[in-house]
Amino acid sequence: PKRLKSRQLFILQGLPKVGPTVAKRLLEHFRSVSNAMNATVEDLTQVEGIGRISADKIREVLDREIF
Repeated sequence: PKRLKSRQLFILQGLPKVGPTVAKRLLEHFRSVSNAMNATVEDLTQVEGIGRISADKIREVLDREIF
């Protein structure tokens, strides 16, 4: 994507259980991709469309180390 907001939404849509609508909600709620990526499970569940299981899967992808 060429536009900044489109690139931000594209990045967020790479997270598990995050489609276009939830990506937009994440960006609106956290105001930046960095803030969304650093959010706790509890913070993520404050976004409409993200429940505990989805938040856990998002954190797992972001936190899991690869050996």
